[in-house]
Amino acid sequence: MAVPFADVFALSIPEGMSDEEAVLLTDILPTGYAGAERANIRPGATVVVVGLGPVGVMALQCASLFGPSRILAVDVVPERLARAEQLGAQPIDANVAPAPQQVMETTNGRGAESVIEAVGADATVLDAVSCAATGGTVSIVGVNLSLDLPFPMGIVFLKSLTVRAIFAPVPSTWASLVPLVRSGRFRGLADTFTHRFGLSDVREAYELFDSRADGVLKVLLTPNA
Repeated sequence: MAVPFADVFALSIPEGMSDEEAVLLTDILPTGYAGAERANIRPGATVVVVGLGPVGVMALQCASLFGPSRILAVDVVPERLARAEQLGAQPIDANVAPAPQQVMETTNGRGAESVIEAVGADATVLDAVSCAATGGTVSIVGVNLSLDLPFPMGIVFLKSLTVRAIFAPVPSTWASLVPLVRSGRFRGLADTFTHRFGLSDVREAYELFDSRADGVLKVLLTPNA
């Protein structure tokens, strides 16, 4: 098989790393890391992660690398909120009340110095900006390609926010992430794959992931099964 630009975009799986960990290094772990790195997280700060899908869970774990005092984790799916709590975050159930309202109550009206948006919906981008403290940073890694997004410029302006968005530059993160993965710095990476299917069952796998049923977080497809 020919792999274009393999010298740039391919990496031999390092010794001592599982196939599952290697798969995560090709997409969601670098995306979560890029989101956390660009969120300007300072030691002792409060971080909010909006969206606890696969990327959000990676962003949550990566945010902890930068020394925040606490991480508030926002979602509406009970299993995802429970997983975030197991990883040391404080869950915020957006079904109970709007996420910005709960974040402001939890932070005594200040908001979070760093916010990572990992969904990509118009509503969650607005939530992320609304959760931020004055002078804070909002890092968007949830993919939103809408040209009609009603961007909350008034809030950004009045709060003096820094807003960043990025497609993860996957290979450039490996120098930082590979040593962290090999040293066991992340908790239960292989557990990110809650369901496994053979490639012949790909339709069922996608339908399950789309439905968010049965506690699904990430599906691993095995090509030779």
